[in-house]
Amino acid sequence: MKKLALVFLFALCGIYAFAQKLPNTPTTYITDLTNTVEASYSDSITNLLADLERDFGVQFLVYVDSSLNGKNLEDYTEKLFNHWKLGQKGKDNGILLAIFLNERKFRIEIGYGLEDKIPDLLATRIQEQYLVPEFRKGDFGKGIYDCAKGLYDAATDYKFDLNGEKRKQYLNNLIITDKAGVLTEYDKNDLLYPDNRDYSQYLNDYGGFVSFYYFGYANTSAELKQQMAKQWREIQANFPNEKNKLFVGFSASAPVYAIYLDESIQPYLKEDLSGKLYNFVYGKHFLNNFENREFKQLSNSFGSAVQDIIEVNSFKSSNPVYTFFFSGFYKKNEIYFCYDYYQNIIYTSIALAVFIPWFLIIVLILLSKQVSLKVKTTIIAWSFLNYILLILIVGYLFNIALLITVIKIFRKRGNWQTKVNEIEKTGVFGNFSGKGGGSTYSSGGSSYRSSGSSWSSSSSSSSRSSSSSSSSRSFSGGGGGRSGGGGSSGSW
Repeated sequence: MKKLALVFLFALCGIYAFAQKLPNTPTTYITDLTNTVEASYSDSITNLLADLERDFGVQFLVYVDSSLNGKNLEDYTEKLFNHWKLGQKGKDNGILLAIFLNERKFRIEIGYGLEDKIPDLLATRIQEQYLVPEFRKGDFGKGIYDCAKGLYDAATDYKFDLNGEKRKQYLNNLIITDKAGVLTEYDKNDLLYPDNRDYSQYLNDYGGFVSFYYFGYANTSAELKQQMAKQWREIQANFPNEKNKLFVGFSASAPVYAIYLDESIQPYLKEDLSGKLYNFVYGKHFLNNFENREFKQLSNSFGSAVQDIIEVNSFKSSNPVYTFFFSGFYKKNEIYFCYDYYQNIIYTSIALAVFIPWFLIIVLILLSKQVSLKVKTTIIAWSFLNYILLILIVGYLFNIALLITVIKIFRKRGNWQTKVNEIEKTGVFGNFSGKGGGSTYSSGGSSYRSSGSSWSSSSSSSSRSSSSSSSSRSFSGGGGGRSGGGGSSGSW
């Protein structure tokens, strides 16, 4: 019995050891166990990564497998990276792009020595811009090749700038400048491309506005605004086609803010363009964000408040009549005002439904003493009943039908009394017949508008890589580097 138990135990250990066995170190720069990557792209990827190791010592491998077989993505790729010892010993400058088709997942693993050049934020941005869109179209070879070029750029300090990455990095720093170091990498990630959208929609843009943020150290709002002046000029120069640009700055050492915005929307922001946070709209909330060091929340909330105020004031300026009648729907510095197209129609309908009965009461009761008491009573009762029926839209339809009938009668020839008599004779105020109608309401809402620009680089790695055949360019093995778990994961 003991022997049987020992045999069973050894069998389990063998199965466990087999399950934990990792693939041997590849001999090629791209290992495709699924035959998914086209030969032409496989050659180009091989040449690109061979050049990267030859010229800069960065060891970059691509691994494509069918499945993770239940293993954790991050743990498994880190084990692969360390088992293959990617990167030069002492420099730890290795990169691994691992792709698993069944789970539709991938992971970019970065060595210790490259984490300053390729932080998680940048790796995520590169994969979202180059790899994910192509994978979704089924173009795996192109997705891997373009993603490898982006990582190549970053790992080599943009020596060749194959995808224009240096330019994009510069523009990223214009969109979010954190000189005070108050944002985490994930905070920047959320501000750069909210809701995990593709990087082609990376600008933090609400309702037609393009937002830029600055975080620094300043004791006064005037000092903060002076710090932002040069960058605002750079923003205008580098984003000439973006409309409604909004540049908001915060100090990490004092609760002050400063705002720069396009001249076209300046007239619609009545509040001070610089000052103390607690004096702005929702100032208490913003002050709490500052005191709790919640700067990402502060930037999102403050930027949205500024945009709402500008949109409200712009609408009020363009619609003075509507604003006059519906001033009760908004308060100063609090956004209760409805500037959505469909909501305008609904509120206008409500106003008419409220106005029509009173119009009929005034015209047909106060101006005509000849109308009988029965008709007067019916008008009053019906008018107030319509307020209740308004909830079902039926009252509004009754009011419209009634108003049309009265207008038709008053347009006929004859004196005032004759028309009043006809109204009374026809009994339009004593009949409750009519057809109700349903109403469908759909919210217009705000949609995220991408204002992102795209850039292309005049240089191309394909011309450099095609000069030599990939058949003679094999991977000779890892140099002893290791990964600290840095990188980014994703799916398509």
